[in-house]
Amino acid sequence: MKTYRYACTDESILLPYLKKYIFEVLHRIVPYGVPANYITLLSSIIMWTAFTYFLNIEFVINESVLVAIFSITLYVILDHFDGLQAKASQTSSPLGEILDHFSDVFNAAIVLYLCFRCMHLELGLLFLIVIWFNFLAFAVTYMEQRERRELYFGKYGSLEGVILVLIVLLSCISSSGLDFWHQSVLFSRPNYLLLISGVLLGCFFTTFGSIVRIGRCPADFLHFFVAGTVLMLFCGLYSIPWYLAFLVITGYTSDYILKCMQAYFFEMPGRHPDSTCLVFLIGLVLLKIVSWEITPVILAFWIYGLLMVGKIILRGRIIFQELKVFWIWWNNSAAEN
Repeated sequence: MKTYRYACTDESILLPYLKKYIFEVLHRIVPYGVPANYITLLSSIIMWTAFTYFLNIEFVINESVLVAIFSITLYVILDHFDGLQAKASQTSSPLGEILDHFSDVFNAAIVLYLCFRCMHLELGLLFLIVIWFNFLAFAVTYMEQRERRELYFGKYGSLEGVILVLIVLLSCISSSGLDFWHQSVLFSRPNYLLLISGVLLGCFFTTFGSIVRIGRCPADFLHFFVAGTVLMLFCGLYSIPWYLAFLVITGYTSDYILKCMQAYFFEMPGRHPDSTCLVFLIGLVLLKIVSWEITPVILAFWIYGLLMVGKIILRGRIIFQELKVFWIWWNNSAAEN
């Protein structure tokens, strides 16, 4: 493994101001001894707790919206605390970078889920399209890191997107604010479609910009894009339960992203997206042609989804075994000097 150096260009328009007036100010209350990875894990625990809470409620009320706002706000703050803490304690490591960025893949998807629930939007094809475009932006970012040996975050990235979500959620606290998103102002379409169109365009330009900077579209990313798009459309058009579609699409994407990270940090092959996805899609097409019954289809989705979870856990375990030397239980005072 090569000598570690965090290589990143971040052109976020909001980060300099939030970092100076909020993140760095609040970070002063964090004890020096707390390792950065603990903060990363805490931010993920908060988001997964909120996700579980919303899974167990049928109707979203004002108090539920406040839970979402509070959880996402804490996540945004803690997501920047871990980097500040690693820098302050001089404990930046490849393990910390992977843990931080890989957890963001899941947390960002949860943010979108919470937004849809709080806006009282159906978790159908539109939800899957938004989730997929979001995953494309994440995947192309780490594919670019693998190719160019540097992370790049543009002017309008995930931080700006999350802040936009928080503003939207704040408007949803009142009934009039919620009604606004379901009213039609332009083109006789609900206002939330304009918001979603903006999110999709942001993801598109992120993807397009990465490909331009690389100078080509790597074959493995094209493979990932085509297979993932077909998988997403299949889920949406054939009414696969949203939670199952969410599991499968998230598993497929996170497996590819983790492979890109592994290839970057360990300079090893393993770039191509999950090959069993093609077998899975062919099997679904055959089921559609022969005899379309929902029970075997749902079973096939569960099997593939759990297979992807198992592969990610196994790959994550291998990476942790290679990098466990970087795990820190507590920052000692010697590191301060």
